[in-house]
Amino acid sequence: MSSPCYNRITFIGKAAEHLEPFFIALTSEEDLMVFDEIVPMPSCIKNVFWGGLTFDDGKPQMFKFTGDPEERVRPLTDDEVREVEKTGCNSAYEWQQTNWGCNGIICDVMSYSQGEFAEIAFNTEYTPVKPLIAELRKRYPDTQITAFYDQPFCREAAYY
Repeated sequence: MSSPCYNRITFIGKAAEHLEPFFIALTSEEDLMVFDEIVPMPSCIKNVFWGGLTFDDGKPQMFKFTGDPEERVRPLTDDEVREVEKTGCNSAYEWQQTNWGCNGIICDVMSYSQGEFAEIAFNTEYTPVKPLIAELRKRYPDTQITAFYDQPFCREAAYY
């Protein structure tokens, strides 16, 4: 990772017991994109190429990756554009930043859980997972969720 952001999330309460299998799955592999299990990305935007957004007569012309190696991207159909516009984002990258706080790829995962206490630590690229924490707090209102991040290259760290 070019600019890692260290994240640590602590759960105290009943939700911690339900998160243990999720933590075990996280620590089993590196470079996972696991936030999709917490806040699923709409399938209509998963392959929208974020660098391919241009404007023609005020309408977005978005591109989608294809399986054909000769043709790496293709324009979205009008129906696909309408579905993407419903998400409020113009690309998969923008959706990830809005809903997860990062691109969703994590590494260096460590976790611990016992009873009603669980903690997970991991690195993301550039930014902390603030929107994801907000969603977890909504989902588990009876659980105390404390989050910390450290961005050493930005010289910024905080609890939230």
